[in-house]
Amino acid sequence: MESPAPKSFPYVSLPILALFLIAFYTAWSVRVVVLMPIEAGIDSFWMKQLVGQSARIALWGLPVFAMLGFVHGVPLIHALKLDVVPRGRALRDTVALCVAWLVVTTLFGTIVEKRTLTFSEDHTLADWATIAVTMIWAPIFEEILFRGYVYQALRGHSEWLGAAIVSGALFAAAHWPGWLYMQGLHPGLVMLTISITIIGVVLAAVFERSQSLWACIALHVLNNLLWA
Repeated sequence: MESPAPKSFPYVSLPILALFLIAFYTAWSVRVVVLMPIEAGIDSFWMKQLVGQSARIALWGLPVFAMLGFVHGVPLIHALKLDVVPRGRALRDTVALCVAWLVVTTLFGTIVEKRTLTFSEDHTLADWATIAVTMIWAPIFEEILFRGYVYQALRGHSEWLGAAIVSGALFAAAHWPGWLYMQGLHPGLVMLTISITIIGVVLAAVFERSQSLWACIALHVLNNLLWA
């Protein structure tokens, strides 16, 4: 796991990264406070999805594209490792990591949390659209931001584990505005924060071994579908 820092990704100074993150968390918090009440009042399911996902693209994707393309001046696809598919030993190690995580999280859910693995066929088109958005579409932009940009930027300043822990904690922090809006402050948020941080570290490990953002997106989607 101690491979060298990625060479195709530009050097990002810590002050620049800090300013980027402050701007993101501020904008995302404002989106939750201002737009979520507006979305709640929209009757049309499809219009509600259009508003919500437009905000996601604008706040999670476009800033990364702007930073890489205009500030750092590097090719987006190459810098984000979207042009890489793991092969050989990297592929075997990546699959092993993903399978191990899915087995561990399944056992935790069924044994510790007493959940049951079920599949319901009684879904409407709107239900399937919601599943597709939250389980597949959202992870793409979450991975672009937190593994594609934040983790790689941190990786330029530390070994992979330190960058993984910090980026995992920052990933968990991005969920707090929505949690507070929908659930309010409660003790369960501590465990939620820890669990999201852990999956963030695992995703960083997958990225480090595979050097491909697609591997992270695949595991993120499978993890979300499993818990859904």
